[in-house]
Amino acid sequence: MNAAALVVALGFAAMGAGALVRPELVWAPFGVSPTTAEARSEVRAVYGGFGLALAALLVLTDDSADLRDGVRVTVAVSLAGMAAGRVVSALVEPRTLLRAPGFFLVLEGGLAVLALASR
Repeated sequence: MNAAALVVALGFAAMGAGALVRPELVWAPFGVSPTTAEARSEVRAVYGGFGLALAALLVLTDDSADLRDGVRVTVAVSLAGMAAGRVVSALVEPRTLLRAPGFFLVLEGGLAVLALASR
């Protein structure tokens, strides 16, 4: 696995593991706390399970030329979609770029570029 793909996989693995173990940390930068069991379940599913699944997919398809590029493009498009949602939000509420959403916009955009570059 090349270094760019490994960085993306490790990023998703860290997000996923962190969300499963400490779901309150995922929303903390945004001033939100999952105070119910249902909210923590949602964080574990969407951030935890999804993150670990994408990390595993990146690793497990690395040896397959038929699958590898498609998975990496899909991951890149997913990350770009998240970043695009943050751009829309910033257009509606410009001050968000100065806080956590701006950081995650740069992170998601950078990881999307890495995922594409890893093909």
